[in-house]
This record gives sequence, C-alpha cells and structure tokens, in this order.
Amino acid sequence: MRNASILEKPFASRMRISDIGGGRVIRQFSMDGKIVRLGTYLTAEQIQSIHNRAYMIGRFIDVWPKASVTAGNASSAADTGADQAERHVVTLGFGRYNVIEGTVLNEEPLSRADAYALAGKAEPMKRGEQEH
Repeated sequence: MRNASILEKPFASRMRISDIGGGRVIRQFSMDGKIVRLGTYLTAEQIQSIHNRAYMIGRFIDVWPKASVTAGNASSAADTGADQAERHVVTLGFGRYNVIEGTVLNEEPLSRADAYALAGKAEPMKRGEQEH
C-alpha cells in the first residue's frame, strides 16, 4: 500500500499542463543533473520541462493554477466584476504559510490567520474544533 503523503492530489491529476501556474517541491528529486530541494518553487516553464511530469505532479511537486486574471484579459475581468484571481493558501509547515495567486504574494512566511486574511478567505476550522 502506498503512503498517503505521496498520493496524487485530485485537482492536480485533472489539471492540464497548460493550466499550471507554478509549483513547490514537496519531495526532493534531481532535474538536469541537479538536486531540487524540498520547498523550492518552480515556474510553469520549469514544470513543463520535466520529462516525467505526469508522475512528478502530486508526488514530488504541489502545483497551482495560473492566475485567471492576466494583463491580456484585465478589461474582460473588469466587465465581469472579477478584480482578482483565485488565491491559494499553501502550508510550509511549522505554522508558516504562503499565499499564491500565480506567484507567491507575500515576501515572508505568514501565520495561518494572516495568510487567510491576505487570501480573502475564511479560515477553515482545525480538526476537532467545533463551531460556537
């Protein structure tokens, strides 16, 4: 039986390579003869250049989608009322978080509450917590 930590994430397995905006290494591997260390951020172009990317995504690399609002379609976004792309909160471990919107938005790792505030999302309940 495979370890649950290396199972593919459901959204990553369905995401087309052209929709990937970037990723973060969650398990060390080698690329072009160099070791890519845990926590390294990769651009979409770097992920596209990986030979066996279908195997790597979800097992060695956490990916996120491209920003839905780019300079090319900013006027259409204004027409629809969408002022920002979807933001994702990514854990770095030990209570540190990054906010991703195509790229990392924060310069330094944030606390959980600060990361969700920057992302404009409600902070989810932790396991075992109950609503009051």
